[in-house]
Amino acid sequence: MPIRTPPSAVAPPVAHGRGIPAATPGEVPRDRLLERLRRGTPRTRSVIASAPPGYGKTVLLAQLAREAEGAVAWIRVGPGRDDGRALASAIAGALSSAAPAADTPLLLVIDDLDAAAPEAFAAVSALLADPPAGVRVAVACRADAGLLLGRRLVEGGLTRLTADDLAFDASEAEALMASAGIGLTRDALALVRDRTEGWPAGLRLAALRIGEAPDPAAAVRAFAGDDRTVAAYLREVMLDGLGPETLAFLASTSLLEPFSGDLCDAVLGTSGAARTLDDLARTNLLLVGIDPGGERYRYHRLLGDLLRREARRLGPGPVGELHRRASAWHEAARDAPAAVRHAVAAGDRERAERLVWAALPAALTRGEIGGMTEMLASFDVDDVAGSAPLAAASAWCHVETRGELAAHDLAVAERAAATPGVAPPSLRAAVATLRAMLGREGVAAMGRDAAA
Repeated sequence: MPIRTPPSAVAPPVAHGRGIPAATPGEVPRDRLLERLRRGTPRTRSVIASAPPGYGKTVLLAQLAREAEGAVAWIRVGPGRDDGRALASAIAGALSSAAPAADTPLLLVIDDLDAAAPEAFAAVSALLADPPAGVRVAVACRADAGLLLGRRLVEGGLTRLTADDLAFDASEAEALMASAGIGLTRDALALVRDRTEGWPAGLRLAALRIGEAPDPAAAVRAFAGDDRTVAAYLREVMLDGLGPETLAFLASTSLLEPFSGDLCDAVLGTSGAARTLDDLARTNLLLVGIDPGGERYRYHRLLGDLLRREARRLGPGPVGELHRRASAWHEAARDAPAAVRHAVAAGDRERAERLVWAALPAALTRGEIGGMTEMLASFDVDDVAGSAPLAAASAWCHVETRGELAAHDLAVAERAAATPGVAPPSLRAAVATLRAMLGREGVAAMGRDAAA
């Protein structure tokens, strides 16, 4: 389900110093990336910045253009109609007029290529593959799937910058906040950068919210994708133009993170979700791949926050059913932590407890206490304290590292184990074993418990 873009027309090329976007107040210099692009010259004569909106593609290329030696031709693909001929004509005009002298280098920038019709990509692809002598080509777009970049990337003739590259690092995030007059502690800055994943637009939105708040630290903690300012921006630049079916798919799958095509189909009762996810990933819809094979995904944190808020509007019944189906799918796939997490989200505590207790023997024999700890983290502290199986499982996790906590959890489990007809034999056996391991009542008691 690719994002729909309108057909377009192309503005005529311009020479050095004209048409290049001016620096904006508070603009953060992208020295880190500019240095990388400088190192790529002259062998790497093609640059493509491909990322979702708000990653500063135009800003970066404008900074590159302002420092360029020689001529610059800036082509911005604009609204209108285009069958590819207009862009090809603009490129030809730039090559012939912006650098009339053979020894004058030319930087040719094509901004917002996504607005062009698909036929226009052929001309740009050919230009990126083999730029004329003395010409360096830089392209900014949301998605580059139609540009056939594989061979150039392998041969080293192309520098490709993605969202991961364009995301602000810690120093750039700090510079952005400083330009807005905001001083944050190192921890607060790290938190807001983590929440935004370095997305420049997200950081600017965060600066707006933090700057107007009486307590900046509290504003950082509260900042999320369902903030009204962030939500409005995400809807405008990400979600507008998507059909109702796609929007429903995004909202529902946000509850399943991380997700695969198989999981989505099983939970939603659909088919072809893997293809849908692949299409969405190609459009750079802030969909993050989390495995090399491109089979498992999650949404950017801010977009995920917004989508989950939209999903909650379905009501507790439909949302709970989605989580129940996801729990069953993960149980069948032997992913106990995910199965527990979704059971808790569905409000099915009995099922969640059963899953934890069933997973405990294998976790102990294989030394997979980390997975058990992850499962227990899905519950509130009061849930663990009020459940004998959960308390016993928690005691097992802490028996070798946090004796006092293990003893506390054991006491909870012991009370249930001492009640006739309440505790299963496996729980009573676990309690006796835990008592023996902790050895709080002396050697003789340890022996009796071990024998039991």
